[in-house]
Amino acid sequence: MAEEQVTDAQVDELVDLMREAASAYIGGEIRHYFDLMKHAFPDLQAHIEDIFAAQDKVAVRLRLRGTHSGEFLGFGPTGRTVEYVSHEFYRIAGGLIAEEWICSDTATLLRQLS
Repeated sequence: MAEEQVTDAQVDELVDLMREAASAYIGGEIRHYFDLMKHAFPDLQAHIEDIFAAQDKVAVRLRLRGTHSGEFLGFGPTGRTVEYVSHEFYRIAGGLIAEEWICSDTATLLRQLS
């Protein structure tokens, strides 16, 4: 699959896919995280390395890459290109995302910034 830069429109579309009951929390969390990442890594790209579905669950392994150009968790801009992996799991109900579990390799990301 091709790498592509993550856009505001894509995040809005993802938030729209959230179940109404979960949207206030999950949608808000996704929007906050995306805004934080886009400020720190404006050229952030996501590459889907694996995607699997079974029953009502979807598992995704993403490789994220971007240039550290803005403040992130107390780290000032370094100009470094960083790369890390995220494992994400979603439960689908009624064609919408009802729940999510995200496990990003934050230790690898932070090691590249220090």
